Amino acid sequence: MALLVSRGNTDRSSNGCDTRFEMTQDRLNILKANGYEVIGRYLTGGSFKELREGEVERIISNGMKLFPIFQESGANLEYFTSARGKIDAEKSTKAARKYGIPKDSIIYFAVDTDPLDGDITGKILPYFKSLSENFDPEYKIGVYGTRNVCTQVCNKGFAETSFVSDMSYGFSGNMGFKIPQKWNLDQYYEIKVSESGWDFDLDKTMYSGRFPLVSKVEHSSYERPEIPTVKEPSINTLIDDIKNLESMYVTYYEKNVGSTTNPSIVTPNVVVNGITNFLRGEEYEGWQWFFTTGHAVDEAFSNYVKKNNAELYSRLKPYIRKETSKEKRLLLSDGNIGLIDLSHMAATIEAYLGTGLPPSFWAGWGGDLATGMSDTTINYENKNKDGFEIYKDKDLQTIANMTIGKNTLTCNYSDFCCDFDAYAIQKKIRSYTDETDYHRFSKALSWYYTAEYAKRFEQIFDEIGCSKTLGGLKAAVYDKMTGVDEKVGLLLLKADNPSDEVIQACCSSFANYVYSMI
Repeated sequence: MALLVSRGNTDRSSNGCDTRFEMTQDRLNILKANGYEVIGRYLTGGSFKELREGEVERIISNGMKLFPIFQESGANLEYFTSARGKIDAEKSTKAARKYGIPKDSIIYFAVDTDPLDGDITGKILPYFKSLSENFDPEYKIGVYGTRNVCTQVCNKGFAETSFVSDMSYGFSGNMGFKIPQKWNLDQYYEIKVSESGWDFDLDKTMYSGRFPLVSKVEHSSYERPEIPTVKEPSINTLIDDIKNLESMYVTYYEKNVGSTTNPSIVTPNVVVNGITNFLRGEEYEGWQWFFTTGHAVDEAFSNYVKKNNAELYSRLKPYIRKETSKEKRLLLSDGNIGLIDLSHMAATIEAYLGTGLPPSFWAGWGGDLATGMSDTTINYENKNKDGFEIYKDKDLQTIANMTIGKNTLTCNYSDFCCDFDAYAIQKKIRSYTDETDYHRFSKALSWYYTAEYAKRFEQIFDEIGCSKTLGGLKAAVYDKMTGVDEKVGLLLLKADNPSDEVIQACCSSFANYVYSMI
């Protein structure tokens, strides 16, 4: 009968359903008693409609399967734009991970209206194209809609399979169209409370079995790291000191670098380099940092500050001195929960702005991740030895998760705060064009630590140009860390030539860490 009217014989039995109601144990008992095996539920859509915490586990533990649905559009065709596709790509997979939907699962995106061919071409297809281009590669896309919509979206390759709204038999997109070849779910009749006598309504949906549904829960083994309590003074308390330092550098440069026979005019960028060079201090000197930044540490300016403004020098010194077993370098806060090593951040900014040979990220998150790989290798190889009890019998991925950003001195929370802050600050410095402004560095710091720091962990998406998805980030980080130069340079020097298994585990841990902070 579905050849004549899309919904066919509505009295036929169904092995599945979809519903906006929470699946309590009582409701699951009713469904199982009536032969239902699969259930469609919403990933988002408000407190009533969307999945509840623990609901996926309850469905699976009762021997049933789930198909996740994403719908925030209603019947408004204006919703479907390329811009919205990009937003939904991120929002849907974040919600999927929140509820433990495992990777490779299909998420069905709803077009709950009846677009004609012109609207399918002008609105629906651009939306799904953008969705597919920005979608997390660890998940797959399905489409819910009329036969016409589902066929066109799948034929373009923007969805793996379809969930067909055949129940809407009066829709033009269901009249005269065959059911899509790649259909997986067929919705054909609504059972209302008044008909069933149950305390919930549902739509009868036939599952074809052609594409798998969710049959297990897989919450990430990587928990969001605990952010340390920050009691350190705010970096904003040093802005005026850094402004004074910038003014001193102009005077120093004009007196000591230029001469009457060889004049050298100070520029704003020269001042920025002078300040980052001073702040990076003794901790970040030596051939590796000369190689990375293109500059040696200018001890002459440090001595100039000490001689001409001892008070300023003494205020800054605790935050830029070389660490020893007896004397630690002090940290700063961003005024909230960020933890800043001023010396580390200055060295990273200098590398981003400098003329060093390696890619700039080597001085930032890439270098810290590489040292984390070295630590992970050591922890894994020694996991059953004395002194390594916390890693005993753990697999490599778990040990990487326990190391990256956590309990290491060389790849921790403060390091990552500095890395991402440095990238954003140097980018702001590059945007300034006033060639009479010698306070670009302090101005960029003030701009960033007024409000921008709250988005620090999002900086990596801009830097490496990947989609804001966990799978996309994992792939992009791995590609960055395994380039030809990285394998013969960064990983050899800072990671002690790790195995590919260690590289993959650590890149995954790093991506999870960053993603959990957003």
